[in-house]
Amino acid sequence: MMETALRSKSIRAKRVVKILLRVLGAVGGGYAFSAMMVAFGAVTLSLITPLPRGEATMLTAMLGFLIYLLVLLWAFSARRVWLVWLVLAGGAAGIYGLTRILMPLLPTIGEAK
Repeated sequence: MMETALRSKSIRAKRVVKILLRVLGAVGGGYAFSAMMVAFGAVTLSLITPLPRGEATMLTAMLGFLIYLLVLLWAFSARRVWLVWLVLAGGAAGIYGLTRILMPLLPTIGEAK
């Protein structure tokens, strides 16, 4: 009887930890991922379109809300918690790296395109 009670508490604790990890991954990781997507989008749009840097940033910032929503929905529907963490952390790091590579190509403020 006592062993069954301990086992059910252990199972409940594991579920709580999985839920907390999923929430933390979805909210924190989703924010980091969408922020890196916004930065990458702003740099890329500034480079490949005639949009001024401010307008490209504003456009991608608005799209960032949609990206964040989609990432949150995916994070809670994914089957494995570790996959959520892997995709969001790895994706954010990769996009950050790409953004850092493209940033020197941007013209300085006040310089003509």
